[in-house]
Amino acid sequence: MKATKLLLATAVAMACAAPAFADAPAYTIVDLGRGTNNVGETCGISSSGNYIAGCNGVLGADKSYVWTNATGTTTYLTPSSTNNWATAVNDNGVAVGMTATTQAKTVDGTAYSGAIPVVWVNGTPTQLATSGRAFGINNAGTAVGSVGAIGTIGQRAVSWNTTTGAQSYILTPNADGVAMRSATAINGSGLIVGTGWQTNPDTGANSALVAMAYDSTAGTMSTIASVAYGTNTNGTQITPSITTAAVNSSGVVVGTINTNSAFTYLAQPYMWSAAAGLSSVALPTGMVGGFATGINDSGVIVGYARNGLDSYNYAFIDVAGSSYLLSSLIANATGWNLTASSSVSITGIGNDGTISGFASFNENGSNRLHGFALQVSAVPEPSSYALMLGGLLAVGAAARRRQARR
Repeated sequence: MKATKLLLATAVAMACAAPAFADAPAYTIVDLGRGTNNVGETCGISSSGNYIAGCNGVLGADKSYVWTNATGTTTYLTPSSTNNWATAVNDNGVAVGMTATTQAKTVDGTAYSGAIPVVWVNGTPTQLATSGRAFGINNAGTAVGSVGAIGTIGQRAVSWNTTTGAQSYILTPNADGVAMRSATAINGSGLIVGTGWQTNPDTGANSALVAMAYDSTAGTMSTIASVAYGTNTNGTQITPSITTAAVNSSGVVVGTINTNSAFTYLAQPYMWSAAAGLSSVALPTGMVGGFATGINDSGVIVGYARNGLDSYNYAFIDVAGSSYLLSSLIANATGWNLTASSSVSITGIGNDGTISGFASFNENGSNRLHGFALQVSAVPEPSSYALMLGGLLAVGAAARRRQARR
């Protein structure tokens, strides 16, 4: 009888310990450390989730790395210049990014003036062009980015064969004649996503920013979305923003649209595919805007949100249309500032559920920016708890019957 009571008590305790969010995974956080200038950032994760590219900050003498999930080891990439930023990595551990002799990276990481695109194989760098920027790479070794001065008519989206070094311009325009100026990501099927701008033929000024998807197999360019420039009541120009952050194996693209980049809380995350078109990404309760930064092959989306009341970033995960704050799903967040900080950023998600990002970490009493990997905890689903509870109750009933016969 004592065994029966023990089984029942265990079953009840396990049922009570079920996760608060039925559809959301639980996570443990792994500290990837910081860079040489007290700044540690991650910029990308491989599709499998086994590799994370660290790009380490915005200051001089930055040193990039590739972290391997399976072994927990960090491989620092051989510098080819003063500064190095690894922006993406594939499932073979091959990373791409930029190198520069000056402090070329902007605070938001969108501009790399004077940079040279680089591929790192086994940590050794090879230049892809004499100047330009590399932002994405797929498992076949095709990298994408741009060459030419940023924001000028000479800027062109390009792809590189990282094995042969061959460079290809992406020149096919969309239906409105808009060309892709910067390619940001590529999937295994060769779908390349990026952005360009539409020019007013009368004034020569930019009239809209456009997000696009290029099918490199079919040679066709699709429009994801566009956002127009505007004018304030005082006559000053309103500058919009639009991003194409990631694309999964099914061709689903995620990014962000903001009608006025001066107000980041107005930004809205989106998802798009050629089959389903454009739709919004769900945000956690209380959030009014946000940025989608990653999507895996299961359609799980990650990013960070804003509540419109402060300037903080709130990391989130969207699972099948249900959105949760990641800070509520992490078991060991001691020392990390994941809730009231403008430095929190999520940079991608792998197919194994691993999430890359960076945030402020209390290091010996001082706050430093550290990269991290969020790894899925081995927690049974609530349905498993129910089955386990039923099984234990059945065992308990059988034990009671045996006791009664005795």
